[in-house]
Amino acid sequence: MAQKINSTIFKNFFNSEKTGGILLMICVIISLVIANSNAAKPFEQLLNYNIGFNIGSTWINYSISLWINDGLMAVFFFW
Repeated sequence: MAQKINSTIFKNFFNSEKTGGILLMICVIISLVIANSNAAKPFEQLLNYNIGFNIGSTWINYSISLWINDGLMAVFFFW
């Protein structure tokens, strides 16, 4: 029989001031591992893959890297 996970541990962690730093360090370690492995080239190709959509007669087609840098970062800083 499965036991319930105590959610207060997760709530306390994500409400802590340390959470941002810990998540940043985890992401840095993951990115260093990817950059120094055989997955670097496929990951770079993934980031250069173009995705887009139509709005009326306007076609918006950018790479995933550009969507992250311009779109998501703008949302992040306005949040």
